[in-house]
Amino acid sequence: MSTNLSGQNGPSRRQVLVGGSAVLGTASLSGCSELFELIEDFVLDDVHIFNETDDQRSGEIMIKDADGEEIIDEPLTFDLEEQDDDDDDNGEAFGEVYEDIWEEDGEYTVTVTLDEESAINGTTEVEEEIELTDIEEEHLMIYLFDQETVDEEDQLDSVIEMLVVEGFAGVEDELGDVAQPEEDE
Repeated sequence: MSTNLSGQNGPSRRQVLVGGSAVLGTASLSGCSELFELIEDFVLDDVHIFNETDDQRSGEIMIKDADGEEIIDEPLTFDLEEQDDDDDDNGEAFGEVYEDIWEEDGEYTVTVTLDEESAINGTTEVEEEIELTDIEEEHLMIYLFDQETVDEEDQLDSVIEMLVVEGFAGVEDELGDVAQPEEDE
């Protein structure tokens, strides 16, 4: 049900984003959007959570349908290492991917709860209503940000951001380069 995004067990965040960007660029130049969609389908799954902070974060995600019924048997748990831009292949998970969550289009309530020691500027829980209109194409992306990043970036409202997107381009449309890896100097 979940896959960690680490240097040892899977692609690093930088590899996923750079690979996606490279494929997007190639596909748009050559008109091979089908190739890009194929790779996107391989990389993207139902729910993703990324730790963009400088500290380890752990907690759980609960999802309820419009009737208030939990759609998963157990909370989706995560234990994410801090994002280390200097060493993307350190083997520690900075993100988790969860598959086979959505069964039908509709409205859902998503609650992200951080453990007390993982609180970000006092925030331990965020609940948001989301709507999925095409579960085959849409993905829930959850980002954990430091308060400093939220204060600096106009497009961020909370230290825990949730986005429903159709692909890599949707993240960039919503967050710009906030969730993109920094360039090496």
